[in-house]
Amino acid sequence: MKTNYRHLSAFKDEVLASEEMLALIQNNPKEFFEKINQEPTKIPWVFALIVSIIGLAMIVSITFIGIITLSDPHQITSETGESDLIIQIPQILGIIASSAIAAIAGLLAPSPINNTN
Repeated sequence: MKTNYRHLSAFKDEVLASEEMLALIQNNPKEFFEKINQEPTKIPWVFALIVSIIGLAMIVSITFIGIITLSDPHQITSETGESDLIIQIPQILGIIASSAIAAIAGLLAPSPINNTN
């Protein structure tokens, strides 16, 4: 059963087309509207799954960045004859790590609540 509707007409059409939904609304309207009103991020296991996947991406990318950093650096010689050690980290790993950190921060930050009574 879909839990988020943009238009009332789509909700009405789906309720009228489904015998199960009609029976539920007739027998227990409170339970029916509680099911309809659920947001995916308010369901604990969905939120935990999203945070786990993003956290895993962050941990894996940071681990690979650490492995690459600790591996043998390339030694190059500049035009002046000075020798420098260079470690090249693929940009995609940095992008994934920073995006995952931002996503977790965005998920865990409290949303603004409009309490106009």
